Amino acid sequence: CLFQDIKIHTNKSKLADTTARNITVEKNQNKLDDIQELELTGKTIIKGDITFKSGNGKLVKEKDVVIEGKVEGLKS
Repeated sequence: CLFQDIKIHTNKSKLADTTARNITVEKNQNKLDDIQELELTGKTIIKGDITFKSGNGKLVKEKDVVIEGKVEGLKS
């Protein structure tokens, strides 16, 4: 699949064999303290940035996944 920008409004998401420009994981207003997990698999390519707006992000990715931009908002 080829996407421009992806906005996610859930706490757990998985994308496989996807090409996108940017991914934004929006805050979940119902569960503000929950970790928001994004799993990228297969030959996924993110040409821009991944942003977790909540600051509670967790990124799980397979070895063939390419992220050309930066990742912001990971839980420290």
